Amino acid sequence: MYILSNRKSVIGLIIGCLVLSICVVFSVTLGAAKIPLDTIYQSFLSFDASREHLIIHTVRLPRSLLAILVGGSIFCHLLDQGITIAF
Repeated sequence: MYILSNRKSVIGLIIGCLVLSICVVFSVTLGAAKIPLDTIYQSFLSFDASREHLIIHTVRLPRSLLAILVGGSIFCHLLDQGITIAF
């Protein structure tokens, strides 16, 4: 029984990580200035201070990372509230 539960947890974790990574990619690519995926990829490999690279590094990537941190914080708070049953 424990092995099946552990397997479901691992599968859920993998699916959650995949969904999160897809959401981060969409968050970085979508915006007022349309930036293709290859430009985002090049901004990490060879930063050249162009307009698109600056948008990615100063606006979109920090926004996505902050959203992940805030979401994780809310999730941990909900777990804490559920464990201690303090509503």
